[in-house]
Amino acid sequence: MTALLLMLLLACAGGASDDAAKEESEKEEVVVDPRTLVEASSVVLGAVADRVIASAALTSEVSATVIPEASGVVTRLYVEEGDAVVRGQLLAELASPSLDGVWQRASAEVDRTAQDLAVAERLHAANALSLSELDVARRAAEAAKLSLAEAGRTRGFTRLKAPVAGTIATRNLRFGEVAGPSPAFVIMDLSRLQVVVDLPERELSRIKPDQEVTLTSAWSAEEAAKGRVLRVSPVVDPASGTFKVTVAVAPEQTVLRPGQYTNVAIEVDRRASVLTVPIRAVVWEEGAPYLYKVVEDTGEAEPGDEPEAAAKEPSWWEKLAAMQTEEEKPPELPGPKRKVARSAVELGYRDTEAFEVRSGVNEGDLVVTVGNLALRDGAKVRLPGDPALKEAVDQKPATPL
Repeated sequence: MTALLLMLLLACAGGASDDAAKEESEKEEVVVDPRTLVEASSVVLGAVADRVIASAALTSEVSATVIPEASGVVTRLYVEEGDAVVRGQLLAELASPSLDGVWQRASAEVDRTAQDLAVAERLHAANALSLSELDVARRAAEAAKLSLAEAGRTRGFTRLKAPVAGTIATRNLRFGEVAGPSPAFVIMDLSRLQVVVDLPERELSRIKPDQEVTLTSAWSAEEAAKGRVLRVSPVVDPASGTFKVTVAVAPEQTVLRPGQYTNVAIEVDRRASVLTVPIRAVVWEEGAPYLYKVVEDTGEAEPGDEPEAAAKEPSWWEKLAAMQTEEEKPPELPGPKRKVARSAVELGYRDTEAFEVRSGVNEGDLVVTVGNLALRDGAKVRLPGDPALKEAVDQKPATPL
């Protein structure tokens, strides 16, 4: 029994040592690159516009709501949502027994008074009826005709027609249901879209009619259209301190639709041939903008650096190299050798994609656009096209990490 327990303990110990050896082997295969992988972009000359930004929902300048003037049962529907219509086009028909009855009674009254008038005229010709009695018959016939015309117009309330040309935006009628004094159709002219925004009064002197406007869908930057400032209200609302600006959307666009919430950017000024960087290249700290330039890592201290302070706080990679023997030292990093230099910048106009940079960079400088939030000044970096450390290790498998 004792021998059996001893064998089991040895087997377990052997299995544990095998697992430990396997884990140690896996650790030896891990290659940690001390450089941060970043993306960068060059500082280039470009044009940057100054824009006043606002947001509001799109509407149509030409919009009409069709409301039945009389109640009735829907018997005919001639259009659907999305259909284009012209002014005066028949949209639907309603059946109203009460209106039909009024028209029929008026029509019968016209026939009766017409016959009475004919009899009165014959009697008056035979001197059997006075002129005043003949006038009474004439007035009764005229009143009956007016009543019939009114009944005809009222009966026409059951024929719903388009008051303007446009597109059917909403249809609220259904076959067989009773339509009452509520919106039955909404018609909009999709070629005459506009957006009305309220801007703070400090912008009043900068907004002028015919300025170029860019409109972008609030949920997708790819859905965009151009427009122009159509009207600028000269009055400031004392309650809100804002004034109203009406922007007309380009009629040929088909991306934006009425009711869509859009971001409105009114261009008030533009500067050409200025230094520009992508918006995402700029990092902010306590309200001050700066960016990281990718520079060559020569191993020498940059002007303004403090070598003594740098020696007191070496990187973990340098600490590791100092603690190991010559054979255990990590492999040399593959080139090109790069690091970042933090640079404070003065910004100018901000466009939808770029900042104007007035100082802090030069044309052609390489600035970090992705990965810059966790960087520190002097950190080693590599770009997507640079060789990775693992590739260098794989080429020299005998050199341990």
